[in-house]
Amino acid sequence: MCWAFGSIIVGAVTYVLNQRNDQWAYRIPLAVQWAFPTPLLILMWFAPESPWWLIRKGRKAEALKSVERLGRASMQNSAEIVAMMSRTVEIEAALTKRPTYMDLLRGTDLRRTLITCFIYAGQNFAGNLIANQAVFFFVRECDGRPVSSDISASS
Repeated sequence: MCWAFGSIIVGAVTYVLNQRNDQWAYRIPLAVQWAFPTPLLILMWFAPESPWWLIRKGRKAEALKSVERLGRASMQNSAEIVAMMSRTVEIEAALTKRPTYMDLLRGTDLRRTLITCFIYAGQNFAGNLIANQAVFFFVRECDGRPVSSDISASS
């Protein structure tokens, strides 16, 4: 859905700025692309660390603060939640070995790897590479001539 909205926004901005010949013809699209990540970058500083990550790094006091900040006080004792998380991390460490890149090509991970690769490649097979390079091909085919709105017009 974000790709669709992004494409619509890019199309609209490009359409509006298409006839401009000044520096704002490229500056405005560059500024518009920062409209969404900038608030996220600002909000990122206020997001708490993941308690699971803190426990895996051995920072249980910070994990307790994070659980208290993220959870509801009336639900459960935060110390019990951190203890359960610690025990789960210990069990995981005891049962699993350190993963390698070769593990991506074995068992169920092979299936997940293939699904991910084909979904990623499917975006390119759908024509995104050509669609994103359309201006290059249009300029190349027109040899610098103005592009006619009539596609069947030949020169």
